[in-house]
Amino acid sequence: MVITTVCVCVCVMAGIQKLPPVKCNIIEARSRLGERAAQLNQAAGDIVTAATSTSTQQIAPASHRFSRAYEDFVESGLEAASAAAVAGDSAIQSEVVSGLRGVSTVASRLLVATKALLVDPGASDARNQLTAAARSWKYWKATGIWLVLLGIFS
Repeated sequence: MVITTVCVCVCVMAGIQKLPPVKCNIIEARSRLGERAAQLNQAAGDIVTAATSTSTQQIAPASHRFSRAYEDFVESGLEAASAAAVAGDSAIQSEVVSGLRGVSTVASRLLVATKALLVDPGASDARNQLTAAARSWKYWKATGIWLVLLGIFS
């Protein structure tokens, strides 16, 4: 699951060629995006908690939850971009896509570090890399950059 999600991260960062068909209006899309952002942050917190424990047994399930939450978040973000396009607001559409790329960059780092630790739990630097990636997620979240995705619909 980690590898699949890393591929999704790379695809989002590389560029979105075609937005999905619109399934909801912009207000519903914003609401769904907010819910999915909260779930993604909770899942990231679960990885951080698992990474700080002495056992690696909780990291794989936490990573799986994060992967699922990330995919749901991207899906909601793309729906929001589609809804913005239908509403005729290309500026919001561009900001949503740009925000998704930013989330993808940080999510990819977190998942790659998680994978490295799961592949070789005894590697001296693996846990440090995961801790650094988790700090990066916390910093990025704390700076409020990812909230652009929610704030642009205000």
